[in-house]
Amino acid sequence: MLANGPPVEIHRAAGPIAIDGEISDSEWNGAVPIEEWYETQPGDNLPASLRSAARVAYDDENLYVAFELSDP
Repeated sequence: MLANGPPVEIHRAAGPIAIDGEISDSEWNGAVPIEEWYETQPGDNLPASLRSAARVAYDDENLYVAFELSDP
């Protein structure tokens, strides 16, 4: 874990989130993408060589996490 890593912003979902694999829905609009990633294997805390993004949102009952992962 990086002690001084970038801050992660987590906001309330803009509406009910459907668990359907679509993050283009308007309910995800307030979720700030997390795009700074580091690999530990094969590197040692090196910036990831492939683009990845995650979004985190919540409502009164759930925490939602979505990942967009590149795979060549």
